[in-house]
Amino acid sequence: MKLLFSISILLFSYSVLGQSKIIFVYFDVDSYQLNDAELLKLEPLLKLDSEFVEIFQIDSYTDYTGTKEYNKELSKRRSKSVIHLLNAFAPPQKVYDFGEEYATSNYTPQKGRRVEISYNYNENGQSVVISPFKKEPITSPIETVSEGLVNDFSEFLQDSSADTTTIVLSILFYGGSSRFINSDDPDLWAFFDILRYNESLSVEIRGHVCCGSAQLLSTNRAYAVYQFMARRGISPNRMKYKGYDNSIPAVFPEVTAIDRSKNRRVDVVFHKQ
Repeated sequence: MKLLFSISILLFSYSVLGQSKIIFVYFDVDSYQLNDAELLKLEPLLKLDSEFVEIFQIDSYTDYTGTKEYNKELSKRRSKSVIHLLNAFAPPQKVYDFGEEYATSNYTPQKGRRVEISYNYNENGQSVVISPFKKEPITSPIETVSEGLVNDFSEFLQDSSADTTTIVLSILFYGGSSRFINSDDPDLWAFFDILRYNESLSVEIRGHVCCGSAQLLSTNRAYAVYQFMARRGISPNRMKYKGYDNSIPAVFPEVTAIDRSKNRRVDVVFHKQ
C-alpha cells in the first residue's frame, strides 16, 4: 500500500511541479532571528493569499558550533521563529528539527545554519503534492537530483510484476579509496529521498572495484553509502551492504581511465517486500 501511494504521489507531483516551492533562509552564527536580507526571501510567500497556501513542512538545521544538544535546541528555536513569521498561514503539517544531523563532510557552516520551508500553492483549488524526488538536496550546492535514478526507480515502482530491481548509482570514488569524489553527489540525495519516502522498501548496497582484486575496498565502498543513509535516519534494519570485489564489472575489459572509474561504483538492489 505504501508503494502504491508513493507511485500516485510521484506521478501527480510531476504534473504540478511548477506550483510547489521550497524557500531556503539562512541564519547568522548562534542566532535564531533572521536578518533583514533573509527576511526579504519570505516576502513573495507572505504576499500570497493565505487561503491557497499550505505550509507543508519546515526543516531546521545548524552548523557544528556547540554541542549536539545545544544545536538541537537552537534548531527548534529557528523553526519556531520561522513559524511565527508565517503565522498568517495554518501551522505546518510537519516540523523536523535536525540540528547538525544532516551536515556533510564538505558542508559550509553558512549552509548548515538554515531552515527549509516547503509549501504548496493551490490557487486553482487543486491538491498539490511536493515530490520527494524533486526536493533540492539537503546541504548540497547542487540544485537538482539525479534524473536517471529517479526515472529508473519510478519504472520499478510502477511495474507490478517486479519485486526487485538493481540500479547503478552514479557515485564515483577516488582510486584505491572509499571516499566519494563528490560527497554531495545527486544520486546520494536521490537515494536518500527514495528510502525516506518509501518506508516499506529494503535494499542491498553493493560495492565494486576496478583494477584487480580488492575485497575490503569494495566492502568499504558499500559501507560508505550505507553509513551516509544511516547517519541521516534511514533504519539499518532496511539496509544490507556487501562488497563484491571485481567480480561484477560494469565495463570489461578496462581499457581507459573512464572504464576504471565506472567500475569503482556502488549499485543497489531494491526489494518491495
